[in-house]
Amino acid sequence: MRETFIFKSSSSEETYEMLVSLTPGQERILCGCPAGGHMTLCKHALSLLKGDPSLLLDKGQADTFLDLHHRMPEPWSDMLDQLGDLEKESAKIRAQIKKHKKMIVRKLQGA
Repeated sequence: MRETFIFKSSSSEETYEMLVSLTPGQERILCGCPAGGHMTLCKHALSLLKGDPSLLLDKGQADTFLDLHHRMPEPWSDMLDQLGDLEKESAKIRAQIKKHKKMIVRKLQGA
C-alpha cells in the first residue's frame, strides 16, 4: 500500500508531502518537510505513528491516514512508549540544568 499525504506547516504557509509505503518488512515514511529532509523524526511522521490526523491539510484524507496507522506493525507502539519515557526523563534533566545554571549565575553575581 502506498499513499501520499499533504501536511500544513505550523510556522508558515508551506505544505509538505509525505509518502507512506507499507510493504511487509519495508515500511517507509518519507516526509518533505525540513526535519524529514534531514532524516529526523518529524512531527508529520510521528502523527502517523500516533494516529493523529490533525496536521493533515486535507481532512478528507483522515480515514486513509488512520487506516495506514492501523496497518503499521506493532513494534512502533513499543518504540513510541519508550520515546515518551525518554522525553519525560529529558524534560526533568533540562529542568535540573536550568535550575543549576540559575544557581551559578546567582553565585557569580554575589547573591
